[in-house]
Amino acid sequence: MRYTRAVSRRHVWFKLTVPLLALALVVLAIEVALRVAGYNPLQKATEGTGFFLAASADPDLAYVLVPDTRGRAWGADISINSLGFRDRDYDHKKPDGAYRILVIGDSITFGNRMLVADTYPEQLEAMCVEADRRVEVLNMGVGGYDPLNEVALLERRGQDLAPDRVVVGYCINDAGVQSANLSIIRFLEQQPALVRASRLVQLVSVRIDRTAQARDFQESNREDVFERRYEDRIRPLDDDPEIRELIAAVDRYIEAHPPGPRLPYASWYASTARVGRIRYAFERLRDLAAQGAYEVTVLIIPLLDEEGHAPLYDGVYAIVEHEARRVGFDVVSARPTFQAAGMQNLALLRGRHPDPLHPNAAAHEMLARLLYDHLFAKDARDNRTR
Repeated sequence: MRYTRAVSRRHVWFKLTVPLLALALVVLAIEVALRVAGYNPLQKATEGTGFFLAASADPDLAYVLVPDTRGRAWGADISINSLGFRDRDYDHKKPDGAYRILVIGDSITFGNRMLVADTYPEQLEAMCVEADRRVEVLNMGVGGYDPLNEVALLERRGQDLAPDRVVVGYCINDAGVQSANLSIIRFLEQQPALVRASRLVQLVSVRIDRTAQARDFQESNREDVFERRYEDRIRPLDDDPEIRELIAAVDRYIEAHPPGPRLPYASWYASTARVGRIRYAFERLRDLAAQGAYEVTVLIIPLLDEEGHAPLYDGVYAIVEHEARRVGFDVVSARPTFQAAGMQNLALLRGRHPDPLHPNAAAHEMLARLLYDHLFAKDARDNRTR
């Protein structure tokens, strides 16, 4: 009887163990194959984000670049200097007789998928060097930032660099909550050792997180959620009939063209809350500029695919220009220059497909030339930057 029971237990154990062992061998084989093939879904999904970015306790910043880091991320070789920017190192103290420009902006200014030398801040500095001007151009762009983030960064890290001018690289998606960088940082912080160690587990985890990020993007940009989140960062527009009419014109255009443009960015400018948040950021920058005794130029970098809705984008950029000029900023719009060159020729390629948000190196050269001509045609008259 005992022998029969022992045989029965061994039989049950064998029936359980063999399938589990077979499954383990299959999983191990897949894991080895993925590693041999160089497959690393977590690294690919984050593109080095967790290495180059750190969460910030300041809610207006959300995250910052990590100083003195180097590697590959966002489709480019990245080197972050000791000040925490993608640029060469500069002395904290401005050299005597130099004219210093700080450029704030998002991934366009930062230079996703571009050589740093091809970004418009670097090309602007190169033009100044070629013209024998004593000009420094510091690139403070951070991917995913909007004007509020950019102004907060300037206040925390740029104000004491004694700029003579600040250039704001303005992109159409700056009216919304666009970046997934903070979500990725939190995702990486939450991953257990098993996820980091196993390519197979990463594959499942990353796919789940991409779905969560998409939901988070949609949720963050819901109008009621946006208004609640930024209620103390939204300026009222009631006393400005011109801006309210510009917003209403965008709204009317969208209503008259159902189902509306494919890209969501233009529709954000039919929102008084979103425009009110841009106003808050620009007013805060105006106050910083007064404290630091520097000038501000807003560089409007247009969407590169207007999908046959040019009148709609006329209204969008009119809103941005109104808000900039209202607080005394210069405005340089690259849209006419880009249109003349053919916008379809100026987009960075993401694989084989043009990226309507990110201009290529040739377009960055145009941006640099527009800034140079705007800034130094005037300055050459009094020779104050030589």
